[in-house]
Amino acid sequence: MSQTNKISQKNAKYAVAVQSSDNNQFYFFNNENDYIAHLMKGGKKGEVGEMMKTLQNTVGQAHPFFPHYVYKTVPYENKIVFDHEPINEQAAKENPLMYKGQFKIKKEQFGDSQSLDELFTKSMINQQEIEVDVDFIETWIGNTKLEDDEETLIQEAAKTARWFIAPEELPPPMKIKVATEDDTTILDYIELNISDIDKKKRVSVLDNSRQTSCPILVQIVLNQDTVRKNVEDGEVKGVVIVAKVLLNISIKDGQKNNVQAKRHFFNYVLNTLKDKEIKIVELNSGNEFIKVNNHNTQNGISIEAVEHKVKFFDALLKIEKYFNFKFDFPKELDPYDLEKVNILHAIVEGTSLHGTFESYPLICNSPSALGGLIKSFEGTEGLKFMIGGMLNQPLEVFGQSVSNIKQENRFDNVIIENIEKIKQKHSCMDEGDAVRINLIPGTDNKLETIYTIDN
Repeated sequence: MSQTNKISQKNAKYAVAVQSSDNNQFYFFNNENDYIAHLMKGGKKGEVGEMMKTLQNTVGQAHPFFPHYVYKTVPYENKIVFDHEPINEQAAKENPLMYKGQFKIKKEQFGDSQSLDELFTKSMINQQEIEVDVDFIETWIGNTKLEDDEETLIQEAAKTARWFIAPEELPPPMKIKVATEDDTTILDYIELNISDIDKKKRVSVLDNSRQTSCPILVQIVLNQDTVRKNVEDGEVKGVVIVAKVLLNISIKDGQKNNVQAKRHFFNYVLNTLKDKEIKIVELNSGNEFIKVNNHNTQNGISIEAVEHKVKFFDALLKIEKYFNFKFDFPKELDPYDLEKVNILHAIVEGTSLHGTFESYPLICNSPSALGGLIKSFEGTEGLKFMIGGMLNQPLEVFGQSVSNIKQENRFDNVIIENIEKIKQKHSCMDEGDAVRINLIPGTDNKLETIYTIDN
């Protein structure tokens, strides 16, 4: 019996191979795929790897600029295409790979832009890509154009891919603070970016609309002709813009119910009413960047009214911090909401609420307790009196709820209304009967109420 290690046949209808056979078994393969499948099934991955390596080298060396460049196979969509790859950095430097072509910007990409310059400016400001239609792309290596570049990655992409011009990178935001002339900070750590440029009118707009951490929108509209150099000791230290500047400060959309945002806004309004000049200070250098005399603020509102609003929102912020929640501030206030806020603020501050009263009703269902009250008040012009208990329901305000509130009322001077009538009811009262009595002012109608959280 003879042994044959390998027989191969080329240029025939069938590829015939006998491999490591000692029993005259023959295998017929219609194509290379069947042969590779046979090798893989037999666990001969190494042989398959060598075949693939040989095939890759053969394909790569078919590059018209070999040995400086080779073809590299890459997947694209649902097929394999070729890409150009320099063999090393020196080859890429000596014969750089370049692409030249022609494209058209789609008409709808212009929008309201009147020129290419305006289109690219808006693309940068909005960080939006510009879609284009590619007419053709040429592949160049060094000074040589590749005439046959079909079925390469770049040519396939030119036919089927969507192409865009990437926007120019925005400069880093300018970190500023808004302050009064006497350096009282109104808004701190604001990040300004360019949001619009009108080159014809020579107007630029800066704002912090991209700053997600700040609920306030700061917008500066400035005329580029008003930039003046700041010179100290003969040296330019920066620029200051002093005229034709409009400063707009408002609450961002989606933050209208934010207590912190409202406090910031009314604090700004208050300072503009008190101090007509506002300055913008660049935080990194500490230099004044802009001085503003023209503010967009609320007309017809008094300083006293705005001060009241600022104090009110300060109180809400303290309540939020104390109870570790955030209010959902409504568009319109209910009078009862203000009363609830006063209660919570008193709890936070550890203070009491002071007021007056006309009557205070009590229900007594114990004959002995009622008898004790009558004995205490009978024959007097009034007594100091204190009564306390838990609120029946949680206190709910601006989307938040606080439970376990203890209330203590302290009267300076009270008497029992119609005490003789109460004595008659007491004389025939059984245990469990409910008798209503009213406490009314004696010589003083003052009332002090203390609220605490009963833990």
